[in-house]
Amino acid sequence: MTSGWSFGGVQFPVAPQRVIYKIPASIKKTPVMFESPWIMSMGPDAIEIALEGEIFETTKSLATIYTDYGKKLRRYAQQKQVIDEIFLDESPTSNWSKSGVSATVGNATASKVRLNQSLRVNFADADNSVYREFSSNKNLSDKNFISIWVLGTGSEKFRCTLYNETFANKEDGYRFYIQCSTAGWNQTFIAISSADNTSYVANTVGAPSGWNTIRTIVIDPSNFNPGSQLYYFDVLAGGQGWKLDGPGTRYDGIYSIANFQLEESPGNIQSFKYSLNLMRKNEMFGEV
Repeated sequence: MTSGWSFGGVQFPVAPQRVIYKIPASIKKTPVMFESPWIMSMGPDAIEIALEGEIFETTKSLATIYTDYGKKLRRYAQQKQVIDEIFLDESPTSNWSKSGVSATVGNATASKVRLNQSLRVNFADADNSVYREFSSNKNLSDKNFISIWVLGTGSEKFRCTLYNETFANKEDGYRFYIQCSTAGWNQTFIAISSADNTSYVANTVGAPSGWNTIRTIVIDPSNFNPGSQLYYFDVLAGGQGWKLDGPGTRYDGIYSIANFQLEESPGNIQSFKYSLNLMRKNEMFGEV
């Protein structure tokens, strides 16, 4: 039973009864003695989405419904403080290097999703790659997703591997795949852990030692020869949030939970009412 609505790993069995789309402004008020305060607009605030509805499945008890839906959303809402990080930023070549004599890398201003530039790569050969090696181990254990954008010519696929070692000694890490699209820029959104920090990335390389000791990120072609084609990568980032998908694309994006409420009415033995208030993070991780 599915409604076409999902949030993170939760597939809603029934569509929300109400969807409220809010575009607030960031307003600053400055007191001026006995007059009304000066009102200054600081620009747009984070876009908010409110979902309200009922969760029920005719073949499941209330306890099972709570475990399958309410408990998961509750754990999402109870996450600790996390600072989002971008690993491919507005000046990519200042941090990213190439591997392979024939490969080239550069900054692109004409093709980008956000900030000022994307990483332009000519792999030239299937054995070439681009990589970012951190000066010390990066702790990503508090993050629950990784997001990246790619622009290619068709349905080309790349590997993105986060290794525990330096580039020269890379053996152990976590891997996911980046898929190009014929429609233009395409986002790959990977949940790297659930609310209880259980890894969702099924592909491992070697014997990784943990998300708290990531040293190098490598992107390379996956089972195809890229030739002299140019590819663009942008906004490789890790943070806290979950992807909302619904019918159409008007509400799709990455959100954090501002408030979650679950209601159980007396005598109700088959459903929960819920309200889920979300804050959109697309400005940080690219536009959908």
